[in-house]
Amino acid sequence: MANQVATLKMDMKFKKTRVGAVPVDWDVVKLGDVANRSEEHVEPGRDGKRPYIGLEHIRGGDGRLCAIGSSDSVTSLKTVFLKGDILFGKLRPNLKKIAVAPVDGVCSTDIIVIRPRDAVMRDFLFYRLHSDEAFDFAVGTAAGTKMPRTSWSMFRNYAFPCPPLFEQKRIAEILSAVDEAIEKADVVIDMGEELKKGLMQKFFKAHIPQPWPILELQDVTEKIADGEHLSPNTTRQGEVLLSAKDIGEGSISFENPKYVSRDDFNKFSLRCDPREEDVLIVSRGATIGRVCLVKTSQPFCLMGSVIQIRVNRGRLSPTYLAQFLTTPAAQNELLRTSGASAQQAIYLTHIRRFPLPVPPLKEQAMIAEVLVSMDDKNAIEMKSRRQLQEEKRALMQRLLMGRVRVR
Repeated sequence: MANQVATLKMDMKFKKTRVGAVPVDWDVVKLGDVANRSEEHVEPGRDGKRPYIGLEHIRGGDGRLCAIGSSDSVTSLKTVFLKGDILFGKLRPNLKKIAVAPVDGVCSTDIIVIRPRDAVMRDFLFYRLHSDEAFDFAVGTAAGTKMPRTSWSMFRNYAFPCPPLFEQKRIAEILSAVDEAIEKADVVIDMGEELKKGLMQKFFKAHIPQPWPILELQDVTEKIADGEHLSPNTTRQGEVLLSAKDIGEGSISFENPKYVSRDDFNKFSLRCDPREEDVLIVSRGATIGRVCLVKTSQPFCLMGSVIQIRVNRGRLSPTYLAQFLTTPAAQNELLRTSGASAQQAIYLTHIRRFPLPVPPLKEQAMIAEVLVSMDDKNAIEMKSRRQLQEEKRALMQRLLMGRVRVR
């Protein structure tokens, strides 16, 4: 990456255009002037089995596929694409779904198949359409409220700065190098997560050397409570009030909290008073079942969408409990008790009676130490990936607008 960035050169000669200031030797073009849309359609099943890509197969935001389906599993009219075509999700463009087709196949008609002409390189155009400016344009041209869609007739008018072909090539190479680094980081993170899952299965089989007792959570805890159920009067400043949205995977976010008065804080804390080394569980909403160990002494209170657990330290390690509750078996049990309706909820009764294998404290400490060590290593890799993603965003903005030139 350092070698790539070392080739960047500053060039301050710009001209004013309808998309802002761009280098004097760059053109401003519309998407429809440098690329075509595939208009070939087929009925699946009539011409044999083909690879199929729907919006569900495109990962939002990172420009990659997560899977490829088969045309024999879908019905209705589909659009034909060729290897190297750019697939741009026109339904809910705010989801930022875009990818390059790795094979020939067919796709959902909610995907625009874009095929570059000779004036623009495929990889450069991909990064150009993967930019915030392109997605903002698509969102701005989308029609419909519940299912907003842009269209080729609108999106083809997206105008952008276009450098000479040799510079398009260099820009794409630099951004591609960052993407490769991000993909390598993803592989390391995925391997770490799979390794941890394997160790969890080994640890929590609970048959070495003898079966561990299975106890109800209420037997090894001092307190199980949830937060405030009624919507409180919030203030601009005051005491911190957190809800399910502030509970992350293993961490609490204080970036965008609500605030309540001191009197309300004291009233809420009579019922639920989270402290350092308590375990929190999201009890409803999109992140139901998410688990977090409190690692801060900062005072805060909770809404009813979060359950607080305070362990009996003479019988149970809070770190061990937090790790166990993230296992697939524990997560499945939490979801099972929450019900199958649209209004899923984990109730205090469920948590109090939740079955928990309880090894001796010494073994709990050993298990927790190993799993936390793996979490820490993965956290380092995830931080590295976030830094690469931020670097890519900054580079895209500067390179695609010609603020930094490459030769």
